[in-house]
Amino acid sequence: MKTKQIFYKVRGHDDETYIFLDRLDDGTYQVRQGTSKPVSHFKWEENSTTMSLDDFLAHNESDRPRVEELIAEFETE
Repeated sequence: MKTKQIFYKVRGHDDETYIFLDRLDDGTYQVRQGTSKPVSHFKWEENSTTMSLDDFLAHNESDRPRVEELIAEFETE
């Protein structure tokens, strides 16, 4: 699996909000969306969901240009 960032934001030291586009080994795409917060010095608590690319774009049309750009990057690698 290879991953590229659609969106990534860090608030404070380690409070993350992210949306990642994953290209799976079979060539298909999925989107992971979630948050990650530290609970101790070396441990984080993550809350994320995984969805199909079509489901993500159906509810996030404004992200389509960024997703298309990332897919083009994957295709040229």
